[in-house]
Parts: sequence; structure tokens; C-alpha cells
Amino acid sequence: MSDDLRLLARVVKLHPATDLAKMITRNSNNQNAIGARDLQSNSVIQKRLKEEFRRSFGQQFGYEIKRGEQTQGDRVITNEDAARVLLAFDLEQPWTCHQSSRLFDDLHSDIFGRPVVTAGRIVGLIAVRDAVEASLESMNNQLAAYYSVTPYFVMYLVRQALQLDSLGKEFCHDPGRFVRERNFDAVVKTVRQISDDLIVDLNAEIAEREEAGNPFDHKRELKSASAVRALRGNVLPSYQKAVSRRRASSFTEEWEAAGQ
Repeated sequence: MSDDLRLLARVVKLHPATDLAKMITRNSNNQNAIGARDLQSNSVIQKRLKEEFRRSFGQQFGYEIKRGEQTQGDRVITNEDAARVLLAFDLEQPWTCHQSSRLFDDLHSDIFGRPVVTAGRIVGLIAVRDAVEASLESMNNQLAAYYSVTPYFVMYLVRQALQLDSLGKEFCHDPGRFVRERNFDAVVKTVRQISDDLIVDLNAEIAEREEAGNPFDHKRELKSASAVRALRGNVLPSYQKAVSRRRASSFTEEWEAAGQ
């Protein structure tokens, strides 16, 4: 280092709460390794959720809001994972879950900036994703099963299935309540049966398409809103018929059975 060292600095004097200050910060940091997720780590929403996790779950679940931070918890849930489960289940947009750059940019307020988004809700939806990922082991097309968007597509199907059941509707409204009433594993166990039944119907739909010469292109279709909705329209009625004919269990039946 030299005694003649000079550093060029740019100073912009603005109130930090102004839109212009936020825009300058965002645009300046887009030139380096700091991403949208890092910038949102200082938002009121993310700090509130982190504190709520600490109060509600202590050491059981931690909430990571930025890269590299030391988060305490037997299981750490990143806000990136939280964003994806909320986007797939609450906003019903599984086809967008692969777009990491948008989760903490233009979609951040839609995903997190709702009064219903709490630590309990996030934990409840992580339980849904755990159940779905376990069910994907029985998917016949394993290339599709291991595709990154597939768990969120099946989460979307699970939500549609839950809406057909009175207690399932209550779960959609407040999944955290079910975690509090029993525990995380009880939610996983209950939802696992629903997702298992949906995978049976999804397997049948994919097989029928193969036979008809219209194979399932998971990489293309699961990123398309219209294709996802069309697939839902073919799978969900089969599940609904199975429940009505007692070949599949409703959420209410599975929740009651899990509590015995």
C-alpha cells in the first residue's frame, strides 16, 4: 500500500426510505455479486419472519434470509425455499418456481407481503413439500419426478385436492394451525396419503398420453401455465372420483386417522 493511495468514491445523499434511494441501491448492486435475495434480507418483511421463527419455533426451525449467515435451528428453512412453496401453494403458480431471479424481485411482495404469511404458514407448507417429495418416489417417470419444478407442480395439485374437502379448506387457510395442533410429522403423514393418491392418477394420465402418441414433456409443460392447468384438469377429476368411490381417502379422514 502506498502513502499516496487515493480511492474514488461516489456519495449520493438521499433519505433511505425514498424510492429513488432503493432504485440506486438495486441498480448499483446489480453490477456485482449481490443479488435480489441479499438486498431483501434487510427488508422489514424478512426480518419480521426471522424473528417470528425464533419466537414460534426456537431451535426446531431456523429461517435463513441471506447467504452465508449462521442460522440456528435443528432444521434450517431458507427464505428461497419459503418463496417457492408459497408461490406454488398460495399463489398457485408452480410454473414460475424455477425463476429464482424473480422470487426476491418483482414477485417478492406478492409472495411475502401478505398478512397470512407467517412462520407457521411457511413451516406447514414445507411439510406439504416434504410429503410430496416422498410421494414422487412412486412416480413412474423418474426423469420427471426428479425435475426441479415437479414437487411444486404436485404441491399445486395437492392444494386443488384439499379444496374439495371441508377440513382441507381450513388447512389451505391456515396450515400453521395444523402444525400447532399436533406436529410437523403429523402434517407430513396426512398430506403424504393425498399426494400418493394424486401420483397414481398422474401416472395413469402420463401412461394414457404415451399410448396416444402424445408423450409428457415435463421440461416444457411444467413451465407453462396453460399446460399445467390442462394437466390439472385431467388429473383432479380422477382423484375426486376415487374419493367419492372410497378408493382414496379425503384429507379429513387422513387427519383423523393420523391422530388416533
